[in-house]
Amino acid sequence: MRTAGKIDFRGHLRIVWSGKRDRSGVWRNRKIAAQNGNCRSGGTGFRSEIGNPVEKFEPALALLDKALALHPKYARALFYKGVVLRLQNRIAEAAAVLREVVRQYPAARQGHQELGYVFYLKKDYQSARDEFEAVKAINPDDVTACYYLSIVYALLQNEREAQVNAQLYASHRDDPNYFALNLEYVQQNPNDAHELAPYHVHDK
Repeated sequence: MRTAGKIDFRGHLRIVWSGKRDRSGVWRNRKIAAQNGNCRSGGTGFRSEIGNPVEKFEPALALLDKALALHPKYARALFYKGVVLRLQNRIAEAAAVLREVVRQYPAARQGHQELGYVFYLKKDYQSARDEFEAVKAINPDDVTACYYLSIVYALLQNEREAQVNAQLYASHRDDPNYFALNLEYVQQNPNDAHELAPYHVHDK
């Protein structure tokens, strides 16, 4: 029996479990959490609390705008500008910027994921569904997409798809012991430490 709150594998999706943890319970608790407004996430992994003193949004936006003044279609700068705008709760502006990112790069999984989360915050659940389904089209095992689709489909009264995605989330989310296993390997093989970095380049 699990009665306390739990932070998921990346530490940024808050899930409230109550009662027996089974696949149908996963879906039921997603629905309860969605209805109660208890689903909190930073979308791409950034924390979403407004006013966090360690986050300096305006200097970040100023630097991103400088980059975009030189290259107005620079997708990387647009993506991060969209993230910062979303963190500032400037949701409509964030959506406009992120739409340009996925227009340029339709296969950009993180672009669709971030845009889907923006639509979720706007309570535009059909658009959120479309973006998270786009993420799954790129990576069918994307657990964040499955997580939000389980909520969004429940809000759209599609209980079947809500349950399907809840089951996928339950089966694909990372083992909580994975970090310790990775750390042990890296300690024994320091030349492979770069493999833990989310983005890195392999020598040809």
